[in-house]
Amino acid sequence: MKVQPKLYKVSVSSSYGYGKTLEEDYIKFQQKFVGIGEDLFTFKSWDSEYEYSQNCVEENDVIVDDKQLVTLAVRGIEFKVIQEIKVEIDISQQLHDLASKPIAISLAGGGNTNYNTRCDVHIPNISMLMYNELKLLEDICTDELQSALNSGWRIIAACPQPDQRRPDYILGRYNPDMEVDGSAKRHL
Repeated sequence: MKVQPKLYKVSVSSSYGYGKTLEEDYIKFQQKFVGIGEDLFTFKSWDSEYEYSQNCVEENDVIVDDKQLVTLAVRGIEFKVIQEIKVEIDISQQLHDLASKPIAISLAGGGNTNYNTRCDVHIPNISMLMYNELKLLEDICTDELQSALNSGWRIIAACPQPDQRRPDYILGRYNPDMEVDGSAKRHL
């Protein structure tokens, strides 16, 4: 699936006054840009020595999408469209590249990316970052373990116990409905 977003290179007029301009005018002008793209516009710091029409935006030529262009017009910010930029993005190719990246990374290191030979320590792979819910299963049978795996749980660790016939398992999974409140409380 290919999409063609509309992008425009625009030159923004950042002149906000003539003569001795008050700091409040400068701040009001900056407020017009809030929510358009905070990383697009960098403002010069206020200088009380400004005496003429000042450009308070560091970089006047920026690239915006069609929504940002409309917002500039609605807020009364003067701009001139310099160029329409045509871009075509193949979303299915982007998703394919994203999915194959972890495999390529693991193969690039010779397949030994899960073990640090310098300290003799196992290194968990990036999938560990996806788990936001953990579960401990103590002394369970294979059928119970299989049931948990079918429910979306994945084995993080198998912990053999000296006084048990079967190991304990620590399981993890990604739960999109789980709200993270930053506490370490147990979810039962």
